[in-house]
Formats: sequence, structure tokens, C-alpha cells
Amino acid sequence: TTTDVEAIQNSLWQTNRVTELKYVSKEDALEIYRERNKNNPVLLELVTANILPSSLEIATISPQDLTPIVEIIRKEPVIEEVVYPEDVVKTLASAARVIRVVGISAVSFLLLFAILAVLMIVGFKIRVQRTEIETMKLLGASKWFIRSPYLLEGIFYGFIGVLISWIFTYGIMWYVSPFIQNALGELRLLPAPPLAMLAILGVEVLLSLIVGGIGSYAAVRRYLRL
Repeated sequence: TTTDVEAIQNSLWQTNRVTELKYVSKEDALEIYRERNKNNPVLLELVTANILPSSLEIATISPQDLTPIVEIIRKEPVIEEVVYPEDVVKTLASAARVIRVVGISAVSFLLLFAILAVLMIVGFKIRVQRTEIETMKLLGASKWFIRSPYLLEGIFYGFIGVLISWIFTYGIMWYVSPFIQNALGELRLLPAPPLAMLAILGVEVLLSLIVGGIGSYAAVRRYLRL
């Protein structure tokens, strides 16, 4: 009943482990069934809303929150069955931990490599343009006037690198998401929400500005003697 559904939803919200609750009525279940089997008319015969169950779809903050939520749900007398792909969730959680460790290690190495790359590129340009720098000094150019183009150039390299890599990565994710999602079945993890990808881009841009700035500043400090 509606009262049962509201009571269960309230108890789940109070755990502070749930991010989304969606009630699927018998009529909604019939629409979902028809959509999934629209290419097989035989399966649509004699199927009505009365023979399909209503359900409650639950999303949690993290995979670790699923087990306590399942325990709460199983104690409810009006719940007939709990569908919980425990093995799949455990596999995904283990894979996420490995990816996190490998990702942090790879990002740390790439950050150091990016700083060194910017340092070498900007340092090489400073050496090549030594004559122009000496001319500007003789004409009375300030230290900031001479240094600023190299500092901005390093920041620009970082920004362009991040933008290209983000577009490339998002394109690959967009292409492979349908194949991965088919393998995951009912677990809706992909495609990644556009807002989340934009947030990642914002963090990457900020980090690129810092990395490019550090690399170019180190090059200016080492190679540009004013």
C-alpha cells in the first residue's frame, strides 16, 4: 500500500546511506516489460499489470552501504523478494580499489613528468631566445615583463594538454559505455553524467594551471638570469 511504501522510504532516508529511492508501480512495471520485449510479441500476450510486482529501486552512497540497507529491507513483512547482486557489487568494489591505487600512482608519475616536460620546453626556449632577452634588458624591460610570457606559456601548455586529454577520454568513454553497461546489467553506472564530467574537467584545469605554473616558474628561476 501507499502507507507501506512511505514508511519504508522514510526508514531508509533516516539511515543517511541512500541517494535515490524510486517506487515502480505495477503499471510502471508493465511499461518496462513491454519496452524490453517490444521485439518479441509472443512474450507480450496475456501479460497484464496484475501479474507483475511493484518494486522499490534503491541507490546508495557507496557499495558498502548496500549490505546494511538490504538487511533493513529484508525485515519488512511486505517485501516479498530483495534483488541484490552481491557478487557483482563485491567485484566492482574490489576493482574500484585497484583502479584507485593504480590511478593515484599513475597521476603522481604523470604530474611529475608534466612538470619536467614544461621545465625543459620553457628552458629550451629561454636558451634559444637569449639574444632577444639581452636586448629587452638593454632597452629597460622589467623582470616581470621578460618573465611573464614564459610563465604564461607553461600554463598554456598545461591547459591545452588537459583539454585534449579530457576530450579524448570522454570520447572513448562515450563509445565503450554501451558495451560495458550491457555487461553490468541492472547496475546503472554508465554513461557518466555530463555534470560529473564537467566537474572533473574543472578540477583538471585547475591542476593543469598549477602544474604548468610550477614547471614554467622552475624553468624561469633556473635558466633566466636577470
